Amino acid sequence: GNNPLVANIASAVSVCAIVRPAVIADSGIVDQTGTGDATNSKFLLFLETSLYRWRIGPELTTIVFATAPVAGRLVSLGGTFDDAANTMAAYVDGQLDAINTAITASMAATVTGNLLIGQLGSDVYPWNGHISCVYIWARVLRAMDMAQLHAEPYAFLLSQSPSVKYFLPTASAGIVPLRMLMGVGL
Repeated sequence: GNNPLVANIASAVSVCAIVRPAVIADSGIVDQTGTGDATNSKFLLFLETSLYRWRIGPELTTIVFATAPVAGRLVSLGGTFDDAANTMAAYVDGQLDAINTAITASMAATVTGNLLIGQLGSDVYPWNGHISCVYIWARVLRAMDMAQLHAEPYAFLLSQSPSVKYFLPTASAGIVPLRMLMGVGL
């Protein structure tokens, strides 16, 4: 579904999504898009060529998760970007999975497009499986934050409220309507 992302995200972002792919195929999990295409995206968390990927900015700087997706497996995926530290990191179930500490990427400064959940840039690559929730922070979560978010999600979310939270109301495949909560604790 399309919903505007109102968080002020410019030089740092953290995204966490709890997903269960039904099929391992090219598809989007979270895409903050500019004009509806991936080359103008601010950030992307997605599946491509049977691998989870976390991408930042118009330069398409990408980090590939070391953990391969498994159809039917519930997994918590996280991605962080810190422009000041030149670092991108990928997390699986609260544990650091991949990191790049020498990136030169930046997020597109003028992206004002939609936040797409369950599709990649267009209707061509819909998610096939379950996305139970997506959390986005306009700052970098540390490794211990990601671990706590996975181990104690409710306690963490109450103390570290994300900029934007999305919860899918049903466990159906494909894109379903979203309920959006801004700045509200669980």
